[in-house]
Amino acid sequence: MTNKLVVYITGTGNTRRVAEHLADAIGADLREIVPDPPFTDADLDWTNPNSRSSKQHADRSMRPALAEDPSIDGYDEIGLRVKKCVRNRGFSRIDL
Repeated sequence: MTNKLVVYITGTGNTRRVAEHLADAIGADLREIVPDPPFTDADLDWTNPNSRSSKQHADRSMRPALAEDPSIDGYDEIGLRVKKCVRNRGFSRIDL
C-alpha cells in the first residue's frame, strides 16, 4: 500500500473543500500550505494593485514564507492542489 498525501493552499476555503474530497476519495493524508503571515481578505484583493497578492504576482521573486514546513517525508504519492488565482499570486513554485 502506498502512502498518499494531498497538499493544498487556499485563500477562501474552496480549494480546501476540493482537496478534502480528493484526499477522502483516495485515502490520503491532507496538509495545508499556510503562508506566514496568513493572507487576509485585503491581501487577496486582486483588483487592488497595492494588495499583497497583486504585488507578489507582479514580482515573481516575492515568495511568502511558510508558517511550517510541509514535509513530504514518508509519502510515495503526492498530489498538489493549487487554485489558479492563488498560484498566480505567489505560489506557482513551492519547494517541498
